[in-house]
Amino acid sequence: MHVKVEDEELLEELANWLAARGWPLLPVDEADAEVLVPWDQDEFAAALTLRTDVHAWRAAHGGAEVSVDEDVWILPTRCER
Repeated sequence: MHVKVEDEELLEELANWLAARGWPLLPVDEADAEVLVPWDQDEFAAALTLRTDVHAWRAAHGGAEVSVDEDVWILPTRCER
């Protein structure tokens, strides 16, 4: 899935926090990253869990603007060529 922060300085902090919760991220640019979804998780459940984690992070950071695009999925067991 794809996450985007409005304040580019917060992306690294968000990435570290999500990685500690089991969501590794691949940076795309200064404000965007792709979330690696564990292959053994149901996509719907993973989307709900990630959104919950992002909302918790936002609340701890004064409502920082972060969006999650659930239409973009990256599964660590799949490789595009």
